[in-house]
Amino acid sequence: GIETAFPLLYTYLVRTGIISMEKLMELLVVNPRKRFGIPLGNEFSIWSMEKTVVDPEDFLSKGKATPFAGWEIFGKCLLTVYNGNIVFKQIRR
Repeated sequence: GIETAFPLLYTYLVRTGIISMEKLMELLVVNPRKRFGIPLGNEFSIWSMEKTVVDPEDFLSKGKATPFAGWEIFGKCLLTVYNGNIVFKQIRR
C-alpha cells in the first residue's frame, strides 16, 4: 500500500544504486501528476530515513495485509503539509 511504496522503492532501488532519487521522484510524483493533470502544488512531506521494520499495525488504513510485514526498510513519513495545513502527523507508539 501507500504506507510502504516509497520506503520499499527507496530501499531497494535508490539505496542499491539501481535508480537515482531524482528518477524515483519522477516516477512516483511527477509522472502521475502529469498523467492525471494534477498541478504541482503547495505540499511537502518530512521523512525519517532511519531503518525501520514494516509493521502493519502502524498502517492507518483498516487493511493490514501486506507481503512486506517484517521487512527492514529505510524511510517513514513523519509529517505531510498541504496548503499550509498538517494533513498527516505520525504518532509514535
